[in-house]
Amino acid sequence: MEKLSKLLDEHKRISRTIEYDGCLMSEQRRLRANAETDDDREAYFNSILRLQEESDRNERKCDLIEQSIIKLFEEATNGN
Repeated sequence: MEKLSKLLDEHKRISRTIEYDGCLMSEQRRLRANAETDDDREAYFNSILRLQEESDRNERKCDLIEQSIIKLFEEATNGN
């Protein structure tokens, strides 16, 4: 049960990070659209790319955690 609790807490934390990163990416896109120079637009674009890469990594982590949670439930229902 403790393992499940830790997995759920980690999943919740990462999910919040993904949501926050999405908000940051939206803001960076808005700033990029209103940027005055090409350098500013490029900087915002690079920031968006970094945030997207981090978000993708976090989504993969969530997927792995979800698989672990499913495995725990399967083990519990099989009596292991």
